[in-house]
Amino acid sequence: MDHLLSTLPPLDIEQQSDSKDNKTYLVQYILNGRIYDGQYQAGLREGRGKQWWPDGSVFEGNFRGDKAQGKGRLIHADGDVYEGEWVDDKAEGEGIYTQWQGAVYEG
Repeated sequence: MDHLLSTLPPLDIEQQSDSKDNKTYLVQYILNGRIYDGQYQAGLREGRGKQWWPDGSVFEGNFRGDKAQGKGRLIHADGDVYEGEWVDDKAEGEGIYTQWQGAVYEG
């Protein structure tokens, strides 16, 4: 999966954080088989980060309040890719979904 991630163009996102003290730390931790590498604050994923699931899926993008929030990209274990907007850990709003076979949906 990291090979596929390295073939995609860089994800163009800005850090989105509402933290009042603006303290964020880069960490890596494992929770329930998931690996997270990114900014973390007050016990929650906060800011820019990347998360890997046991099935091989990878998400990179912004987190707020321990959930994917704002712009991000999810590479499914089967090779399909969704890049776009996220709200509360769900793809929502504008985005592009590309199937590994080449079909593309934009909207």
